[in-house]
Amino acid sequence: MWGSCSDLLNGPLAPRDVDLISTRASMDVSIIFVNWNSVDYLRECIPSIRKYTQGLSYEIIVVDNASPAGDADVIGREFSDIVLIKS
Repeated sequence: MWGSCSDLLNGPLAPRDVDLISTRASMDVSIIFVNWNSVDYLRECIPSIRKYTQGLSYEIIVVDNASPAGDADVIGREFSDIVLIKS
């Protein structure tokens, strides 16, 4: 997506980036999880968020910190509508 904050503020933006910025600006809330070997907790949390955030625009972002058990791949398969960042 973006290289850094300075790229976002100072560099040329592709049309896709502009669309993402405007979409995110209209979000009510961004929910961010930092994950390391805790896919079982995410399996409980994400459905709960979906259940109790009706009427809100939100995004779920999961940053996986190189879980050795392959959590990022599992999360990506099970929750294809979230933003997944493999760190």
